[in-house]
Amino acid sequence: MISVTKALSVLDLGYGDIPYDILEEAARIGTETHRFCLGWVASEGTLFGPDPEIAGYVDRFIEWYEMSVEEVFRIDGKPAVEVEVRMDDWIGHIDLIAKMKGDRTFSIIDLKRTVLVSKSVGLQLAGYQIAAEKTFKRRFKRRFALHIPKEGPCEAKEFENRADRIHFLNSVQLYKYLKG
Repeated sequence: MISVTKALSVLDLGYGDIPYDILEEAARIGTETHRFCLGWVASEGTLFGPDPEIAGYVDRFIEWYEMSVEEVFRIDGKPAVEVEVRMDDWIGHIDLIAKMKGDRTFSIIDLKRTVLVSKSVGLQLAGYQIAAEKTFKRRFKRRFALHIPKEGPCEAKEFENRADRIHFLNSVQLYKYLKG
């Protein structure tokens, strides 16, 4: 079984010119930021005291969350963060499933620390959406990548291209063909 992001590894995501040590450090900070932000949501706002290195990112996320999120999807009574979803061919980990203020349905949300949000993120979110809809037997109409900067407001980029679903499924097949 392959991960959603592994299936997309057959695409050029634009990171090839960035030195490995910089990518590695960015991944470490991104992982810590994800872990704390999603832990804060899971604790329903009671987790405090992030490492100073990520405090700015966490503060921006909490500001966005309090302004933008009406309700978090619940699984077995717990907030839906870092949700594992499976299909026959792939597995994905959704950062957050939440209802945005003013919406009637829940959305799939992926946290991003990088400003480089490529079209492949739409495919990634489509993979999560397909698996979530099968797993929970309900529609998740909207898909967002949330860019979390250290300073300034968060920016939620919505992916609305219906073809993303087909392109993601084709990426899974291409990955299996090339790597299989």
